[in-house]
Amino acid sequence: MNTPFEIKTSTIPEAGSGVFVLQDFEADSFLELKPRGKTVGVDRHENDIPPEYLHYCIARENDIWTCPRDFDDMEPVWYLNHSDAPNAELRSDGYYSLIPIRSGEEVLIDYNQFDEPDEKKEMFYRK
Repeated sequence: MNTPFEIKTSTIPEAGSGVFVLQDFEADSFLELKPRGKTVGVDRHENDIPPEYLHYCIARENDIWTCPRDFDDMEPVWYLNHSDAPNAELRSDGYYSLIPIRSGEEVLIDYNQFDEPDEKKEMFYRK
C-alpha cells in the first residue's frame, strides 16, 4: 500500500502521533488509511492488551477491544485522532474526507462514531 499519508506529532495536545496528508484531498475523497478489503483489527480481551497499547484500541462490550493485529506494524488508520470538528469520517467502505483537506493537514475523526460503551470513553470525547 503506497499511501499519501505520514505519521508525525499530532496537532492535538497530548495526543501523541497523528495522520497527516501529503497531498490535497477534495471533500468526499476516499482516504486509503488501510488496504481495501483487509481487516486490520482483531478483537482481544482487555487483560491480553499491554496497558501502554490500550489507547490504540476501540472498546466494545464485556472488556473486549478491537485492536491492531500487530502493534509493531500498524496501518495509518490506528493513528487517527479525535476532533469535535472532524474533517473525515468512517463510512461502510472506509474513510472519506468531509471537507477539503490540504497537504500538511492532520486527518481528524469523531471517535463517537465507534459507539464505544460510555464508561470506556475517554473524557475528551464523551457527549
